[in-house]
Amino acid sequence: MTAKYQKNGRGVGGQRVVRRSVSLTNKHDLKLRKIAISCDMPKATMMSVMIETCLENESIIDFLQSQFNKMPEYKVKPIRINGKVEY
Repeated sequence: MTAKYQKNGRGVGGQRVVRRSVSLTNKHDLKLRKIAISCDMPKATMMSVMIETCLENESIIDFLQSQFNKMPEYKVKPIRINGKVEY
């Protein structure tokens, strides 16, 4: 487990983290389990890493909005500032 992800429900620097529930198909749960095992981390931690990776990737954000955006007034434009994605 990386230093960024601790078992006590807090992130880096003791920051509180928000818990979310996710439902996966059996097929996707199996894929998640395989990659989590290969990376030696719990499935929940792997899901967190995957979500954070997507939220920090301008291409993925643009792709998801192009596919699913229903409210153009809420469409975000990700920009990279000092190596971090903001929107």
